[in-house]
Amino acid sequence: MLGNPTAAAQREWTRKAGKADKSAKSETTGPTSVHLTLASYSQDDALKAVNELNTAAEACHKGFTYTADGRDLKVRKVTKTLAPAGADEAMGLEVTVTAADGSRTPMKVIVARKGATLAYFPAVFPESKQGHDFTLPAEFVMAQLGKIG
Repeated sequence: MLGNPTAAAQREWTRKAGKADKSAKSETTGPTSVHLTLASYSQDDALKAVNELNTAAEACHKGFTYTADGRDLKVRKVTKTLAPAGADEAMGLEVTVTAADGSRTPMKVIVARKGATLAYFPAVFPESKQGHDFTLPAEFVMAQLGKIG
């Protein structure tokens, strides 16, 4: 979460195995899990949070290391990508995380701001480790953005 929101809520969406995403360029064959966080800020703090994320994505494009749940992890690269319409501001990111054992996990993230609310959509697709590309499930992202005032 960015900054200090005044309130936040989290949900998770999982696609059933074998269901194709109509917006994907190729068929999606495995479950994609998306964790949604909605965070409410003051208007100024919401704008500041998006600006700080943009600055961090540019500064960290070559990667960085961090510890989560006692595990040392390395983000190999951060790439800015297109994000869906439907928000005042939106940013897409592609990230590859490498664990100490060498396992790599690609992630895709969308951060969207509508007014003073930020929506975070990080997604992981396990089969993408084997070279399959994946997209965030557009139907989920658009449905959630449509619900934000």
